[in-house]
Amino acid sequence: MDASNILAKLIETDEAPALENTLDLILPPKTDGAYSLDDIGRILSGMHDEIESLQRVNNDKFDAILADAVEIRLLNLSDDVIKTASDVAELQREISNAREQYELVKNVCLNDKVVLDRQEMLRLEGTLKTKLQRSKFSSILEFFNYLCAHLEASLAACRRQSASSSANYLEYFDWANYHQVIFLLRACGQAIQDLEMFEGLFQLCKDMLGLSFRLPVNKIDLNNFIEFHSSYSLESQVDVILNSHGERCELGRYLKEPKVAHALSSTDHHEFDDCLFKDHVDKIVALSIECCRLLVDLNQDYIEAYLTDGINIDKLNGFDTTNPTENPSIETLPSYAFSPQDYITQIGQHLLALKKQTGKFDQFDDGPLMRGLSHLRYIKNCAFNFDGCQSATEVILKCIARQVIRSFVGRTTASVLSQLNANGLKQIATDALYLDDVLKDLNLLDSSDP
Repeated sequence: MDASNILAKLIETDEAPALENTLDLILPPKTDGAYSLDDIGRILSGMHDEIESLQRVNNDKFDAILADAVEIRLLNLSDDVIKTASDVAELQREISNAREQYELVKNVCLNDKVVLDRQEMLRLEGTLKTKLQRSKFSSILEFFNYLCAHLEASLAACRRQSASSSANYLEYFDWANYHQVIFLLRACGQAIQDLEMFEGLFQLCKDMLGLSFRLPVNKIDLNNFIEFHSSYSLESQVDVILNSHGERCELGRYLKEPKVAHALSSTDHHEFDDCLFKDHVDKIVALSIECCRLLVDLNQDYIEAYLTDGINIDKLNGFDTTNPTENPSIETLPSYAFSPQDYITQIGQHLLALKKQTGKFDQFDDGPLMRGLSHLRYIKNCAFNFDGCQSATEVILKCIARQVIRSFVGRTTASVLSQLNANGLKQIATDALYLDDVLKDLNLLDSSDP
């Protein structure tokens, strides 16, 4: 369909007015009448050809511009690649030169006497430190190995004795076994203190040995310096270092001097154990914890046996379990019926005896025992503030008193009290007041305790 036919179709539609306005804008004005449809068709066809021609020209120009931009970009990338290749080549030359210099220095050092002497000093330092660790303290390590085995065997014997006497708790308390556990705790505490002392001595010797290799030593050359370390004992070397200023100086003050502190900070310990006695300390601490647990169990089992026997619903209610038909009412019971029962007085007497038996150890220096008892904090329901305690007796009594209170309260719950008659409630109250008085007399009631 040509332009004339298209115009004819458009004139027949409702868009004719809008089309006439558009043609007035496109067609040049004509003075000799109006344009015919054929004229308009020819003009529009010519304009269409011009538009296509112009579009082809613009496409050619755009393609040319795009080709130029791509070419410029490729040229820039090529320059970058060439520059990068040049940089890589330069780096390769520098690496090659560095390798040659390294090999040269390495060959020189392998034949240099000063370097060889320095390496010999480092080797000697390592040898002496190994000697210090393996020889000087070897007998101490052997002793504590034996001590750990002895403590383990003694603790096992105490546990066996405790198990054999558990059936007789209502008859007697095994004070001999209790004393043995106290002795074991004291031995553990003393061993821990001794191990800490020897560990400090070992670290001091190791640091001083390393220090002597790092501080400048005047008036002797390298060969004499190496000979000095080879010929004299470790103790003599430390003594010479301490007297290097012409007079013996206090060790703590000497180690704080700036040059000494700097030398110590540069001492390399990576080849040696940080703590020589760490395994022994850990083992004895574990033994001390087990001794504390046995100490609590001995007293706790004795107390639980009496609480089990005494806190009985029928007994508390005043019933005669042998002849239940003759149980009097609460009004007919005499006043002495509400005195503390035997089970609670036995517990009170045990606490008093515990103070007396443990007090025997307070006449000695109780530092080791207190160190051993400090591990009570790892035992269930025994963690409390030990700082205010003045003696081992006070620590143990407070710990056992807490166990007594918890056990007594745990056996007098609301469900138990609901089964008691008036007589039983008065009796349990009397027993509780007696226990309260005993704890007050022993100064064991502490409002801060849970």
